[in-house]
Amino acid sequence: MHFGVSVPPFEDFFQPRTLAQLAHDAEQAGWDGVAPLKAGAEFGESLTPHDTHAIAAFCAEHRTATTPFDVLSGGHTADSTDTALPHAHADAGATWWIEDVSPWPFGWKWEGAWPVEAMRNRIRAGPPAF
Repeated sequence: MHFGVSVPPFEDFFQPRTLAQLAHDAEQAGWDGVAPLKAGAEFGESLTPHDTHAIAAFCAEHRTATTPFDVLSGGHTADSTDTALPHAHADAGATWWIEDVSPWPFGWKWEGAWPVEAMRNRIRAGPPAF
């Protein structure tokens, strides 16, 4: 089992001392990773590979432990063959991909029923192949 810390939206806290202290505190307390959120993001909007790279690089620069440290990233893919975005995040330093199956990537606009069947179909299609 891995244990990570979800920090407040990255851009709000992109003060080097604040992020360094959060990373240090998490490391000292035994946390295994970070699950960042994007400030000002719309529902269904995710971190970009550039964001992931900046977060992973910052954590690597400020960590003192040599134990593995996970960087979570995620977004929405069409199906298990849609691998470009997960690969881009992995290349940027992400070690976990969290698939967004919330209603927003499927076109829901705060009205009407959730597109549950589309959400279920995406889950049934399985994770992006690596």
